[in-house]
Amino acid sequence: FVQFVQDAKGQVRLCENIMDDYDRNAADQTNSMLNFLTIITFLVMPTQILTGLYGMNFTHMPELGWAYGYHFFFSLAAAVTLIFLIILACIPRPRPHR
Repeated sequence: FVQFVQDAKGQVRLCENIMDDYDRNAADQTNSMLNFLTIITFLVMPTQILTGLYGMNFTHMPELGWAYGYHFFFSLAAAVTLIFLIILACIPRPRPHR
């Protein structure tokens, strides 16, 4: 009977280890997805802010009367997104440990 109890405790510990590994892998996948979504948000947010600003119906926006106002807006949006992309590329990222 003592041997049976020891074997049962060993099986319980094995099951707990398997569940811990599963939980750790699920957390890693969630963190990876959140990291990806954060990067996408970081790159899209400047253009979203500019779009919101130009979407407001201001009466005194000189760019609206320019012949190349749209070109200015899209160049500004591309430049700001490129700057944010460069900032993102310069941020050191930790190496995943396995």
